[in-house]
Amino acid sequence: RLLTVTGVQTCALPICLLEAWVPPLLLHLLEGLLRAGLLLGYLSWIGRMPEARRLFQYHGAEHKTIHAFEHHLPLTPQHIQPFSCAHPRCGTSFLLAVLVVSTLVFTLVGDLGLVERLLSRILLVPVVAGLAYEVLRLGAVYGDQPWARLIVVPGLWLQRFTTREPDDAQVDVAVTAFEALRSAEETTPPPPGITHHSEINA
Repeated sequence: RLLTVTGVQTCALPICLLEAWVPPLLLHLLEGLLRAGLLLGYLSWIGRMPEARRLFQYHGAEHKTIHAFEHHLPLTPQHIQPFSCAHPRCGTSFLLAVLVVSTLVFTLVGDLGLVERLLSRILLVPVVAGLAYEVLRLGAVYGDQPWARLIVVPGLWLQRFTTREPDDAQVDVAVTAFEALRSAEETTPPPPGITHHSEINA
């Protein structure tokens, strides 16, 4: 994921070539659209590979398992399979949030030269990632509010590219991994500032 985000930041190079003809605000919007297009194109491309499709099935199984756990249901395929493959705290939603937040942040940074612009895209990655995380956390906390749905729904839509319907065997694998994680959490204290592991995004 870091490679994807970092690679997308290099969209600044071709965008810089347009700055003599395009207004600054429109330039930043075009840069954001180019990042989004590259991400969607990449996900669509790898989604055609058999290995990636199988990986995306396990991804869907993971989300279904979390849904069943959050609804206090037995972690068996018959209880897990009816749930959606999409989950609001998925890393795919985080990538989309990074794209949107980076467009806003880089617009506020303003006009820079080519070198300065490329450096800003790299140096501001931690800021963009932190803000994107907080946006997703806000959407998760207030998920029942209509305005929060505006944060959550685009990420759920994007997960259509990164999840597939799993079979029962893949669900069993997801349950085994989830139970192992829960066992590890019981013996490992949460990070500083976190009172419980469940506060960490999935």
